[in-house]
Amino acid sequence: MTTATRLALPLVVAATVLAAAVGCAPQGDEPPEPREPPEPVVSVTARTPSPSPTATEVTGVARDVTVLRCDLNAGQAVASGSVVNTAMRPADFAITITWMPDKASEPVAVGSTTVPAVERGATVPWTITTTLPDRAGHCTVHARRGELS
Repeated sequence: MTTATRLALPLVVAATVLAAAVGCAPQGDEPPEPREPPEPVVSVTARTPSPSPTATEVTGVARDVTVLRCDLNAGQAVASGSVVNTAMRPADFAITITWMPDKASEPVAVGSTTVPAVERGATVPWTITTTLPDRAGHCTVHARRGELS
């Protein structure tokens, strides 16, 4: 294949695609009739609003949090457990629970709580109550240790 043929081939393909696209355009002055959008396949539910706690000088400490209960059925749901302060000084904790469906990435609900002034080595219980609009498949925990602001 010559250099001219190699350079011309992409231009011929592009012109063919453009001609096919123009040939598919509606003819005449009348616009096409509007169509209703298809129904969504997956229902999307709004997350239960819960403001995220703000903290300074934070360290992720999910390993220091134990979840003993996490309700998954729609309606009022409770997540509870305990947090242990493994730091060398007293600290505040911000704990967030996310209720997740089994086969989707959009949370069913999110709830947060704070546990202030946990002494070094102390274990303190925590509880989060929220409303789940749909059933969740599992819970995930995110925890930060620092100073609440």
